[in-house]
Amino acid sequence: MLLSNTPKNRAGVLVLLTDRPHPQCWGTNEVKPVTPSDAAQWIRQAVQLGWQPQLPGITFEVRIAGLFMEKI
Repeated sequence: MLLSNTPKNRAGVLVLLTDRPHPQCWGTNEVKPVTPSDAAQWIRQAVQLGWQPQLPGITFEVRIAGLFMEKI
């Protein structure tokens, strides 16, 4: 999931790498969709890890595994 900036906004970029299988992944029968509440929780966690969305041009990448998130 990529939360990106727009030309008008120029906010920081948050890249979320999840452990959730995508329907187009080869060899998986399990799909667990990302819900809006998942995204909201991950954004809050990223801010706690140091993501500052108001800083222009900064890309902040995190990996999500279950309930845990780490900056990469």
